[in-house]
Amino acid sequence: MLKRLPPVNPKAERASTNSVEGFVKLALKQMPEYGLARLERESEDDAQALYTATHRLRVHLRELTLPRLFDLTRESVAI
Repeated sequence: MLKRLPPVNPKAERASTNSVEGFVKLALKQMPEYGLARLERESEDDAQALYTATHRLRVHLRELTLPRLFDLTRESVAI
């Protein structure tokens, strides 16, 4: 889905799912509500806002990536 989107939509005044940049902005704005990120520095300019990952997000990403990493490691040893 993201591969088909343009990187940036210069005509967009607000974040929307019509570009990769807009998709990421919307996701970042939702993450604090779900306890996945903390907004450390708010700014009028979205590029200056600073988010940090919470422990919950780090654990979630580990759970998503470790099985695939384990499979890749096991395949490389078997070769």
